[in-house]
Amino acid sequence: MRAALPSNGHHDGYMRRKEAAEYLAISQRTLTNLMARRVIPYYKPSSRITLFSKSELDAALQRSRSRAVGEDLSRR
Repeated sequence: MRAALPSNGHHDGYMRRKEAAEYLAISQRTLTNLMARRVIPYYKPSSRITLFSKSELDAALQRSRSRAVGEDLSRR
């Protein structure tokens, strides 16, 4: 018997696809495209469940950050 995920989408510190898209303020389709390009890390414990770690999503955002014009290059 499989345990159901809580209705809030959290499962041991992870979020489901819809919640991850909302957290990143992008559409679920854009999230899927980023997953396919391997920009966003994810876990696939079964064919129907995709999980995302908030800390890994935050790290992916930091890796893709662009510097502003005039921003100190030594800072990061």
